[in-house]
Amino acid sequence: MENIDLEDRDVETYQMVVDIFRKADRNGDGQIDQLEFAAVFMGLRPGVWTYEKLAKMWSQADVNHDGTISYEEFASWLFLGSVDQEAFCEELGTDLPSAMPSPRRQPQTGGQAAEVEETEEALAPAAPDSEFWPERPLYRADLPREIGSSLEVNSTGLIACGCQSGLVYLLELESGQQFKALVPPESSRRADHPEVNTVRFSPNGDRLAVAADVLHLWTSTRHVHKSVALGTYLGSLAHNRKNTIRDCGWRNDELSIVAAMGDASKIWSLEMPAPTQVKGKITSVLRPKRPYTVNACCYVGPDEIISAGADKRFTVWKDSGRAGWRTAPAPSGHDGHIHCCIASPCGRFLLTTSSDRTPQVMDLESKKPLQRLVGHEDWVTTGAFCVSLADHRVPPTLLVATGSNDKTARVWDVQSGRCLARVATEDDVTGVALVAADSSSLRLLTLHAEGLDAWDLSPLLQHR
Repeated sequence: MENIDLEDRDVETYQMVVDIFRKADRNGDGQIDQLEFAAVFMGLRPGVWTYEKLAKMWSQADVNHDGTISYEEFASWLFLGSVDQEAFCEELGTDLPSAMPSPRRQPQTGGQAAEVEETEEALAPAAPDSEFWPERPLYRADLPREIGSSLEVNSTGLIACGCQSGLVYLLELESGQQFKALVPPESSRRADHPEVNTVRFSPNGDRLAVAADVLHLWTSTRHVHKSVALGTYLGSLAHNRKNTIRDCGWRNDELSIVAAMGDASKIWSLEMPAPTQVKGKITSVLRPKRPYTVNACCYVGPDEIISAGADKRFTVWKDSGRAGWRTAPAPSGHDGHIHCCIASPCGRFLLTTSSDRTPQVMDLESKKPLQRLVGHEDWVTTGAFCVSLADHRVPPTLLVATGSNDKTARVWDVQSGRCLARVATEDDVTGVALVAADSSSLRLLTLHAEGLDAWDLSPLLQHR
């Protein structure tokens, strides 16, 4: 990239822009992808930057169209005077920069221009006057003699359905065809009825954690080791026989996992002495001074954990090094028991569901609620952010799905807080997942007592 000469009074502005994006780069690779890009702006001032504006800004900033931009590349583009430069600088609390460098930009060919136009359209969810309400699912995957209790999808399109019997079924996203049933060894069970409370794929999708009477670990791809098959049992983690594990969450480096047990969140440090074996030891027990039943927990950074549960209790934990984990209680914004907390793929937002019927999306940097999602008529027990399949570069449509005991699942726009779609089921919804296979395909999965339903919500995405 070209060197840019700035006036002294503009250096501070330039550095502020760089610092903002450095915080947004959660994986530390020195590049900003489309999801991180959108999260920056929506975190600064939700509602100001629309999807259409974000699409236009992205196409201008990503000069070489490689799908990522560097910190300095974006800051330099901002100094060129884009249509949103004034709003961005106003948000920073600084004057417009006077330096206007003119780096050489690659001209867009007809094909590139068409690609940019398609991306702009795909970025924006449709805004119908009323909710989109599909009448019937694409397919229903039956779980023989089972009642589903938990659901998650990884980036390869593998579905994990946990059941009240303690079994986990692996299914294929496209058709719902069953790959395998995961049956934990009898010797690892600690309870007569080891219901699966939560299933969580590791960040790279290679392993699956199953929270039940103990924490079971399985392989969930064929890439862990050439000699290890999909669905290989890796071992179990347990601390005592009194409390089941209600929830769990992986750290991004997959070297630690946190689990909700009783009135505490417990952190296991993991090691893999062999390709088919995982061992762990508890390194920290996070128990607040005023104990409460912890229903949900997750990592929201390498040194930060959220735990939540009964009586609208919500706690932020931060690792202070030698001093250990310190608690920082924060208002949850809920008026009832919190059932789940899920961090967004970009690491900027947190979705919580509650018995108060109103899911919430929180900004993790400020720890303040961004949106209250109003519409459900009974307890909301499950939720999920939209995820993208690994083989596709999908625009950052910040959508969430929630499932409720009112026998509906809903899809919401994080930016506006509007309900975009609603589906009805025969029973309470116990699990949801929202998957963008590409820029024009969106599927909602709902788990309930009758099985797993897949719904086509592609009309929510605008087409050419």
